[in-house]
Amino acid sequence: MADAMFKTLVEERDAKQSLIRTFIETAQEQGRDLSDQDKSAIEMARTRIGEIDGQLEYVAQSYEMDDKVRERLARLDPQTVKPAPALYRSLGEILFDRLRLDQPASESAQRYRGALARAAQHMGTVAADTTATAGDLAGLVVDPVVGGVVNFTDSSRPFLSAVGTRAVNAYDFRRPYISDAVAATGTTAQTAQKAEVGSTQFSVASDTLEYKTYGEYLNVSAQLLQFDSFGLQIIIDQLRNRVARGAEKAAFTELALSTTKITLSLTAVDNTVSAAIEDGKAKVYDETGMPADWVLMGPTGAARLGKTVDSAGRPLYPYLGPINAPGNNPANGSVNGLRPIVSYAVTTAAMWIGNGGCFEAYEVGLPLMQQVEPSVLGTQVAVASMLAFYRPRSKSGQLGATQLAP
Repeated sequence: MADAMFKTLVEERDAKQSLIRTFIETAQEQGRDLSDQDKSAIEMARTRIGEIDGQLEYVAQSYEMDDKVRERLARLDPQTVKPAPALYRSLGEILFDRLRLDQPASESAQRYRGALARAAQHMGTVAADTTATAGDLAGLVVDPVVGGVVNFTDSSRPFLSAVGTRAVNAYDFRRPYISDAVAATGTTAQTAQKAEVGSTQFSVASDTLEYKTYGEYLNVSAQLLQFDSFGLQIIIDQLRNRVARGAEKAAFTELALSTTKITLSLTAVDNTVSAAIEDGKAKVYDETGMPADWVLMGPTGAARLGKTVDSAGRPLYPYLGPINAPGNNPANGSVNGLRPIVSYAVTTAAMWIGNGGCFEAYEVGLPLMQQVEPSVLGTQVAVASMLAFYRPRSKSGQLGATQLAP
C-alpha cells in the first residue's frame, strides 16, 4: 500500500507542477499578465504541492532503510540478493529530494546521494577514467583530430627576402669586379693648357662562385599515403620549411665572414649604440661608394634596440617618434634611417650594416622529386635548392657588410 500511495502522491505533484507551467506559458504566448483567475489557480496548486510534500516525507521514510538493508545483503551474498532497483520513478521524485540537499541529515538528502552513488558505479566512457569500478563504451570512443596541424617552424627568409636572390643557369660562374688602386687619387688637375693629363691603368678581375645544394628527403610508406590523403602534402611542406630555414642560415653564415668591423659591446644600451650605427653607415659608404640601406640583426639585437635609451632615460628607438629618437623600433621599420631586417639566423646581439654592394645571393630551386620504392612499399620524396653567395670586394679590398660587435 505504501508503494501505491507514494506513486499516487508523486503523480499528483507532477500534475500540479504541469498545471502551473501551463498557466504561465499560456500568458506568455498571449503577451499578457497572469489574470486573477490564473493567480488563484496557481496558488491553489502550490498549496496542494506543499501538502503533498508533507505527506511524502512520511510515506517515503521506509524506502531508505529498505535500500540500505538490501545493499548490505547484496555485498555479503551477491548471487542471491540483487541490488535494489533505482528509487526514482519520475522527475517529480528527483526534484523533491534535490530541493532538500541543504539538509544533509534528512531522508531526502541521503536517498538522493545514495541514488547518485549507485549511478556512478554503473557505466563510463572509459573504465579507468571513471570514478569507482565501472563498465565502459571505450570501443565506441573516437579521438577526433581537430583543426590544422600546429607548426611553429618559421619558414620565412627575412635576410634573403630583403637582399633578393638571382638565378644563374650555370653550376660554376664568375663574378667580375674592377681593381683600381688609384681610383680616388689618379685624377689630378692639368698643369697647363695642352699639358698631358694623367694616365693610370686599372684591371678587371673576377671571383669564382659555385652553387651548393641544400635539401631534405624522407621515405613515405604506402600505407600512410593510402589512408591519409593530406599526409604527403604535410611532409612536403615541412621539408620545404626546413630547406628555407637552411638557406637563411647559410646566407647569414656567409655574411658573418665579413671582414669590416666597428667595435660595439654586445650589452651596450645607451647612446653608444646609435653612434656605432652611424659609424657603420659611414664605413659602408666609404667602402662601396653607396649609402648603407639595411641593418641585419636577430631577435636579441632588436630587443637591445628597444631597450636603448639616451642620457635622460628616454628610448632612442620607440614605437612612436619623439624628437630625441634617431629611428623607430625595428618593428616599425627604421633604425637610423636604415631598413631593419630581423632574422632568426642571427643568435647574438651583433648587427651588420650593408647595401646591395655588400652581399649578393643566387638561387636555383630544384623541382620536387618523388621516386616509388616497390621493395619497401613506399615513396621517397625530396626537396632541394641550389644557393651561391658573394661578398663583393670593396675599395680597400674588404669583403662584405660592416659588423657591429666586440
